[in-house]
Amino acid sequence: YTETFVNDKIIPTLESTIPTWNDMNPNQQAALISFSYNVGPNFYGRSGYETLTKALSSIDSFGSVPQALMLYNKSGGKKLKGLVRRRKAEANLWNS
Repeated sequence: YTETFVNDKIIPTLESTIPTWNDMNPNQQAALISFSYNVGPNFYGRSGYETLTKALSSIDSFGSVPQALMLYNKSGGKKLKGLVRRRKAEANLWNS
């Protein structure tokens, strides 16, 4: 990550779009920063991210975030080992 990009673009976008951002612990926030660095920070509420959006919309559904993250492991319709590893790392970070 470039610190400037994360601090100036990703974090402010996540803070302003995810209503439960301030309810997350630092590891959960870091997992979403990593995810956002890969898919872009404007994923919340957008088409194609409904499962993750729903999981992040309430503290009560935080338990489903790791499984939701694992859905985003394809590029061009093909599952990529690198994306599977990255999503697994983000899910583990979320849970830590």
